[in-house]
Amino acid sequence: MVCSEFAARRIAVRRAECFLTILLLFVLTVFFPSCAGTGVRQETDTGAASPGGLSGPRDMEFPPSLRFVPAPLFGIRPAPGVGLVTREQRDLGGTLAEGDRDRLSACFRDAYTEGLLRDLPLEGVFGGDMVHGWPAPAPLAWVQNWRSGEGVPNSWAVPSLVLAARGLSHDRVFVVQGRILDAYGRSAGRGRANGVFGYGAPRGGEFFCQGGVAQRFDYGLIKIDAGGTVFIEEAPPSTLVETPEIPGGDQEIRERFRSAWKTAVDQNYPPLPPDTDLVHIDFGSDPWIITAESRDGSEIVITLRRIWYQGYAGGQALMLLADAPELPPYPRLLVTPWLNAFLAAPGKRLPGAESLDSVQPPDYRSGGDTNFARSLLDSIAFYGIPLSDNVPLTETAAGEGPAGREAAAETAVTGETAAPERNGAAVFGYYEAQRFSKGWMRLSGEAE
Repeated sequence: MVCSEFAARRIAVRRAECFLTILLLFVLTVFFPSCAGTGVRQETDTGAASPGGLSGPRDMEFPPSLRFVPAPLFGIRPAPGVGLVTREQRDLGGTLAEGDRDRLSACFRDAYTEGLLRDLPLEGVFGGDMVHGWPAPAPLAWVQNWRSGEGVPNSWAVPSLVLAARGLSHDRVFVVQGRILDAYGRSAGRGRANGVFGYGAPRGGEFFCQGGVAQRFDYGLIKIDAGGTVFIEEAPPSTLVETPEIPGGDQEIRERFRSAWKTAVDQNYPPLPPDTDLVHIDFGSDPWIITAESRDGSEIVITLRRIWYQGYAGGQALMLLADAPELPPYPRLLVTPWLNAFLAAPGKRLPGAESLDSVQPPDYRSGGDTNFARSLLDSIAFYGIPLSDNVPLTETAAGEGPAGREAAAETAVTGETAAPERNGAAVFGYYEAQRFSKGWMRLSGEAE
């Protein structure tokens, strides 16, 4: 009797486990949580399907408030002194071999270019600072202080300060700035400490999170919304899940995609399984020369040698790496509605993109579906290369450029918490946007 009851209970438990597993896989492959922005929505794809669910051109609906704002780039060249590593022997930087020093320096230069691509008004190194270990004498991170063209009061008493930091065991530099930097300097972290002692090193940039904006650190999440600032002490989500194997490409390319996948998980995206191997589009000895406008009126030239991409969640997400020596070597994540708009058929271009001119891509070789490759290249020819993930664009920071000035004129900053399906209004002073080399895809304050 006892054995029969035990067996019955065990069968019931196994059935419940199977049900929960199926439910979890369904949720992970269909929905992105609201903490990660607009998210992936289940939609019917009427485009031509390719292996792994990727398709294009797509005939899908996207929010009427989503529009394209043509905007020149701040630039792509790091300022003098960015990434220069100290040689002082009493500092950890003074102990580095030349090869390690060069790689560390490149990480900071890439992060500076990344900031420019996001329209951060960076103005070089702060006070001649060099990359150094922090804090002394037992550093936990590499840091360099940069200067912003904006004055944002903060707990460090240096309004123009921007902190670039990389944990000693991390592979990428991230910027801490604005209101997050203010919180990072307050003694509200682990053990009531501040800085890298209390919060750890950054594991990603800023992202939308449940009606506010947050940034992930080694020891938890700093989140700012209408209710104030809070530090949520928790383990980084990427350390709690297994990083998938990513077939295709060489070891360096695979590691870049794995790193980007973990960064996305740390920004509260679910651990979506890849649909396909890594796929490349190669332009051979004749790279695709793409030009972009700079804010100083000069022309920026991007030499696109090849493109690597991978689909996720049945074609609901795409990660793309543009291999160009002028750009940081970071794969970009596109999710709905940005992905649908990017891959839309020519007759469904976004409002605001009417003035854009398309260019003819050069000859190429593709290791994947040729129909999707052609659609992807046509989208790049029209909107430009994806240069960021889906990011919070501050009204103040963006106000220095065309996208921000227009945003500021459209919608007042109310500080109110927005629902997961937003109408595009500012969320606690931020707009949801994604950068392309020709401008921003951005949720505007009002539907056009």
